[in-house]
Amino acid sequence: MNSSPAKRKLGVTLVEVLIAVSVVGIISIVVMQFTSWMTNAQKITAWKQTAIDEQRINEIFWQKHFSGATSRIKSMVVVDGVITTPAEIATEPVKIRGGGSGILLTDYPADGNEWPVWTFKTFEKEAATNNYIESTVTGFLKGVSPRIELYGRVMRGAAVIAEQRLLSNILSISASHRSFPDENVTVLTLDFVVNHPLHEHIQVRKQSNFKISTILESY
Repeated sequence: MNSSPAKRKLGVTLVEVLIAVSVVGIISIVVMQFTSWMTNAQKITAWKQTAIDEQRINEIFWQKHFSGATSRIKSMVVVDGVITTPAEIATEPVKIRGGGSGILLTDYPADGNEWPVWTFKTFEKEAATNNYIESTVTGFLKGVSPRIELYGRVMRGAAVIAEQRLLSNILSISASHRSFPDENVTVLTLDFVVNHPLHEHIQVRKQSNFKISTILESY
């Protein structure tokens, strides 16, 4: 017995099923791509914030120690508040790649060993003894591009007082400086650029000025 036309309209054809499946598939792909895009965008935003935080910590670290790279006063005679004998100064220059000018990563070997970019001594005067506590501060690189890292280390004699990883994924460190002989001051400007390890075009840049009371020598 043949079905009536009204009953035949209740069925679903194969073509209609294929169309429905295709539409659902397209919607699923769009949703997945959008979700992936949102996830990547959130990861990039999180990386940028982490990089900015690292740049701030890096600047604070070097502001503290570069400001301590001063001329050490060895002796001075003061009578009734008046200096009668000029101070004898023991200077300790900052040794920096390229003398503090140019791209400091030039010739970086990336061989897995520590590679100093600058080193200097700091002198902290003890109020009780009037003596100076001498420390050696070194900034050095480790790693292979795009995962080059900058570390800071403080030593007293052979003992490591502090060591800290400051920056990751370094693209470049540029340096320039201005000297003010009358004030016995050098202003060292360092431009730090880090980039995303998977997206080289995504970068965070920070320019920092460090005021130090000593001269710069080529490392």
